[in-house]
Amino acid sequence: MQTGNQMAVLDTRRPPPQVSANPIDTALLDRFELESLMLNLDASLRVHTRHQFFTWTQGLLQNLVKHKVLICAVRDARQGSYLVEAIVAAPLEPSPFCDAFRQDVTLVPHLVKTWEDNRFQPVICDAGPGGPFARGALARELSRAGAERVLAKNRLSSWGRPDADLVPLYGLHWNPGDHRDLELLNVDSGEIQTVLTNEAVRAQYAGWIKKSFGERPTSIFFPVLSPDLRSVFFKMAAAGNGDPRSKGASERLGKFGYSLEEKRFLFLSEQWGHPAWHPDSKTIIETQNQLIRAETGAVERLPGLPDCGAGHPSASPDGKLLVSHTTLERFGGTRNEWGIVVMDIRGNAHVIIHRFDNSHGASSWRVSHPHPVFSADGRRIYFNVSSGPWTQLHVAERSDP
Repeated sequence: MQTGNQMAVLDTRRPPPQVSANPIDTALLDRFELESLMLNLDASLRVHTRHQFFTWTQGLLQNLVKHKVLICAVRDARQGSYLVEAIVAAPLEPSPFCDAFRQDVTLVPHLVKTWEDNRFQPVICDAGPGGPFARGALARELSRAGAERVLAKNRLSSWGRPDADLVPLYGLHWNPGDHRDLELLNVDSGEIQTVLTNEAVRAQYAGWIKKSFGERPTSIFFPVLSPDLRSVFFKMAAAGNGDPRSKGASERLGKFGYSLEEKRFLFLSEQWGHPAWHPDSKTIIETQNQLIRAETGAVERLPGLPDCGAGHPSASPDGKLLVSHTTLERFGGTRNEWGIVVMDIRGNAHVIIHRFDNSHGASSWRVSHPHPVFSADGRRIYFNVSSGPWTQLHVAERSDP
């Protein structure tokens, strides 16, 4: 069985070894995964034909073990070869995987040997790029098909630095289960480290938590790493109606600053706004032309700049400019007219670089706003425009002097 670039082999012909009493063994699945496991075990008992096997593996089993390719192999002891069959998701074709399995002289022998050594219980093998089996026939075919490596389950990823290996993770805010803390994932090594617990936040700000959420359980929500990876800001959340595609999925409040390097809290602000890090990692940019000092939470308002309302401000890589979207009523426009505003971070200078109707575009439970951001080299600004039936990505490019 293959899930992304992780290979697993199952054999139901032999009795399993004695189950360990170690509590770590039972902590591998949460209660929803355990329920899915029981449903799959029950459904597997009614699988007797190839059609039933296909329906089960591509239906109910996908809820438990996401996979693009399922390779089944039976060894022919007389001929010393394998009878191989692959079940794949469209638009993939099964024959290249079957051929690659038969031709592979590195990954397949290792997988079979590991399976035997593990008393024919499920095993996992990383066949991803950079691993010891990456050049094998089967690993190459998996890579060509775009198979992924699963790094974390039942979490959401937030924002870090694009060229860094660290990605902040947080639990599903409408149903976080056991994942209520702030974790950092190293996408290179696959290591996940808890760097701040939900309980630590509750203990530090007990009065505010009780006033805001009462006795409801909470979780850390949407942590954003500073460019130097030393600090983070985030919200706190309490589950709501349980529907992730609704505004009532959870209640999300506050803005917290925390030093990952020094392991200490920096500030608590009652309002979230639409914060973003300044490139200096010492300052947080906020709506209404505010700069927040991350060390203390002190607020400075930039002079002589237009009020962009609830826009989403972002800084240029050199820290000299800000860009935000805004509705243009205050600039003489209509309620449906929006604009992209570029501002001098020192204040007293701004320019509207684009005006557009933003009342159409993709229809979903969450409206698509322009959200302008600078490119990594600072020469372009990317933003969404909903002036037609589809929301489109627009690019504004700086001309050379």
